[in-house]
Amino acid sequence: MFRILLVLCCASVLSGCQSINNRGEYVEDAKLAAIEKNHVSKEQVIEMLGEPTIMPDYTPNVWYYVSRKVQDKVWARPSIKSQRVVKITFNNDKVAHVDITDKRPKNNINVERDSTIAKGTEETAVQTFVKNFGRFNKSSRKKRR
Repeated sequence: MFRILLVLCCASVLSGCQSINNRGEYVEDAKLAAIEKNHVSKEQVIEMLGEPTIMPDYTPNVWYYVSRKVQDKVWARPSIKSQRVVKITFNNDKVAHVDITDKRPKNNINVERDSTIAKGTEETAVQTFVKNFGRFNKSSRKKRR
């Protein structure tokens, strides 16, 4: 009986150690419909929705608003539960098209954030030894007066 109570207690404590965080600003469908219908300007879009999440330098007439629900678990990496990407395309500083993507793309790209390998910068043990030879054991020959 004591074991069952202990297991239930531990399970309830550990199940409470997860949270769902909202990242980014969720843009409502009614606002998007009004923006697309009225062909508002870039300044009016910023007033209605705020600054975009992504404004690419290579395409200044395309703005992205990204919102995510991320689930954080104890001893695990966060996982994306839902994602919404709103793409607003402008033509002559007026809204031309609004595209909404509510799901993650099918061709998921796994991003590793631990480290980036830069090819061509690896050193062998011999190169490291030769490079450090004499660096740490400098002679203390000074002119004595």
